Amino acid sequence: MIRGVPHQGAPFGGRGGFGQPQIAVGGHPMPQTQPPFGVRPPMPSQRAQIPDQDRQYQVAFTQITNSEDYKKDDEDGKKTRIGDFIYNYIEKLSSPDDAPKITGMIIDLDEKDLIESV
Repeated sequence: MIRGVPHQGAPFGGRGGFGQPQIAVGGHPMPQTQPPFGVRPPMPSQRAQIPDQDRQYQVAFTQITNSEDYKKDDEDGKKTRIGDFIYNYIEKLSSPDDAPKITGMIIDLDEKDLIESV
C-alpha cells in the first residue's frame, strides 16, 4: 500500500488485472490500454459505408480499365487514360498546383500497383 492510497492493484500493472485501477509510483492511476469490459468494436453494419460519390468513382474506374480501348493500349496509353481520369479527383482533394505532381507520382507506379492504388 502506498502511503495515503488504499491498495487498488500492484504498481506498474502487476496483479491488479484488467478492469481494476492500477497504481503507479506517486499514487496516480495508470491508464488502461484495453477497452473496458463489455465494450465491443462496431459491427460491420455500423461501420462507415462507402459514400455514393466514391462508389461512382470506383464504378467509372472499373469501366475504364475493363474497356476494349484500354486493353488495346500500350503501357503509356493505359497510364494516360488513368491519369486523365484521376486528375480531376486529385485536384478536388488537393490543390490545382499539387494535382499534376500527385497524378504524375501515381502514374509512375507499375500497372498492377497503379490499378490497386487508384
